[in-house]
Amino acid sequence: MWVTARCLPVSLPPHTSGPAMLFLLLLLAPVSALALRNNWNKACRGSCAYDLPNAGVLSIVGGDKAVSDITSAGGWSVLSCDANALSQQIRLVCNSAACEHLFEGHGAVNTVVRLPESCGANPFARVASVKVDANQSIPGGAKSKRATGKYANTVFLIRVDTDFAKVDASVTGPVEFRIEGYNYQGTVTAPAKDVARRGGNPTGYNNTLSSTLPPIKLNQKYPLFSGSVNCPNFTASVATALNVDVDLTVSLGLVVAGTVIPAEITQFAVFGGLDGHAGARLSLDATALGTYSTGKVSLYSVALAGVDVPGIFTLGPTFDLLGKADANIKSGDLSIGVDLKYNVANARAYIPPQPSAVGGFNPDNSQLTLSVQPSIKTSGTVSGHLIPQLTLGLNAFSGIAKAQVYLNLDASTGIDLSLSASANASTGTSGNAASGTVDGCVDISAGLGVNVGASGSLFGLIGEGEYPLYSGAWDLYAKCFSAASKRAPEPGRGLGRIGLAGAGYRLPGDARQGLAERAAAANGLTCPTSSSKGQLVTIIEQIVGAVKKP
Repeated sequence: MWVTARCLPVSLPPHTSGPAMLFLLLLLAPVSALALRNNWNKACRGSCAYDLPNAGVLSIVGGDKAVSDITSAGGWSVLSCDANALSQQIRLVCNSAACEHLFEGHGAVNTVVRLPESCGANPFARVASVKVDANQSIPGGAKSKRATGKYANTVFLIRVDTDFAKVDASVTGPVEFRIEGYNYQGTVTAPAKDVARRGGNPTGYNNTLSSTLPPIKLNQKYPLFSGSVNCPNFTASVATALNVDVDLTVSLGLVVAGTVIPAEITQFAVFGGLDGHAGARLSLDATALGTYSTGKVSLYSVALAGVDVPGIFTLGPTFDLLGKADANIKSGDLSIGVDLKYNVANARAYIPPQPSAVGGFNPDNSQLTLSVQPSIKTSGTVSGHLIPQLTLGLNAFSGIAKAQVYLNLDASTGIDLSLSASANASTGTSGNAASGTVDGCVDISAGLGVNVGASGSLFGLIGEGEYPLYSGAWDLYAKCFSAASKRAPEPGRGLGRIGLAGAGYRLPGDARQGLAERAAAANGLTCPTSSSKGQLVTIIEQIVGAVKKP
């Protein structure tokens, strides 16, 4: 849990919504760790906050009698308590007149209390019931010789839970909360409201604060699909894989506010940031014919540190790397290799979506290789996708409201082959090696889609659906060999073939279920019409320079 807190005997700032809320999120960076220290010597009286190491703050504010304290600062000594329970009965003794605050106003029941650090899984709880313990025995070390007040050295049994929805707000008055959480450290240079008022830079949050975050590094080959079919005299097969090279830093931030009494969230904003590079080499080796689609395949998944305030709000982030391949091999014996690579610089996305969310997503150099058996006609289409996705699971008030939001980047490539047979082909060098002996055309296109989306409901603050932040396609390579003249790809051809992010994507709830599913070949594999097993000839072997996204 990376939520931090402190005692704040002040009211929460006025609620803010819309773009101003995002200013808070972006500019109210984590307060210096020196400024955020638990003050267990000061009792919570109507307002309080809670902090732990790292970055963030949880604030609770209500009426003077609506928020209290059962720590030693509040005049109590805990005799027995489960450190891991959300709902439990605590045995404790009053050791000063300060404990009487709990019983004032509307009484102890339905008061929000701060718990001792080693008592309970949650920092704050609701008092469900209270009674004097029939067993008034007190361990020697817990009995105060200086106890004062009408409850001095009286042992109580107090049952606490996080069922804030059971409280009648008309009796206790509303109790507000605000959570600000980040997965990186930093120091505030000016109050958020002042920066916002002066028109501060909303993109500056990630310039230095996330530089110390540990990156996610992957360098591994992941098979996507393999299949074979027994043919006369040989076995025909298809194999597709992604050789992944990823080095990404993920930064996260959250602002959520509302009331614990009544249990409601009125404001919510979250950002996800990415820096680094992501890439993979799509390889396909095929002697069999047919159509197949892998569906989205989970290549890698890891849970990241999130925000967890048990009973109030939990944000659980997950980083997933997904791959996908589709092919329709109509004829031929071929081997293909294409890079899907791009650099990510200060890329960010917000929920609620903001038009200025996208940072830098730029394609990198791509190495292309294509080898075919020139004595056999080669025809077909191939597409591949590499999709890093950051998914945030949201849970408010122990399941009263649940939602998921996500950011994904879909790097994709599409390959269209139409090469006729030639008996005179011979192996050559890079680029146009066989251009004089192989007839036909090759089109290789690339695309990038950036999307944010949501599913579920968070008190109506998040709308379901996917919001494209960027979608584009461009040509990596387009060439016709031999007598055919060089032609440009038809407008939109690559986009239609490769299916950029946002086209047919399932929402995270459905996608999560499908991560472990690998769709089988749609129409099966068949034997080629020729049983010839000649030598493959390389007709493309070159590096295509980085193309600026359109």
